[in-house]
Amino acid sequence: MGNDRRGQRDGSEEHRNTPPARSGAEWTTLGASALVVLALLGATLAEVFLRDDPSGVRISVEVLAAEAEMRDGQTYIPFAVRNDGAEAGKDVVVTFEISDGEAVVEETTVTIALLASHETHQGELVTTLDVGTHTLEGRVGAVKTP
Repeated sequence: MGNDRRGQRDGSEEHRNTPPARSGAEWTTLGASALVVLALLGATLAEVFLRDDPSGVRISVEVLAAEAEMRDGQTYIPFAVRNDGAEAGKDVVVTFEISDGEAVVEETTVTIALLASHETHQGELVTTLDVGTHTLEGRVGAVKTP
């Protein structure tokens, strides 16, 4: 009857269907990759849920007098108005005063229609006064919340 092997298995077919065992280097790489992915996911979740945004509107004014430029007899002074709060500010009124000693010699008001959370509005003040001999101050006059 010969070699009839229909019901017998020699194990070679079974061996071909199972993947080879992973080496130590593969397990190490898989573990390190999983740790990196988990660390990035954790950092993202921490940023979203642990963010310390102050509630409300938090407006700050920065006058950059050191960056002032003279052009055509006028002084251009850059400024930045920033909202670090969690809510937007509407109709933000910023008042800039130029003083000579104790006396205010020039006052300028800037109104920003909308200043979103974490947004910065930049602009320039224009004056004929010398900022080297005068004091320049910016402050928030009024803010509405939408």
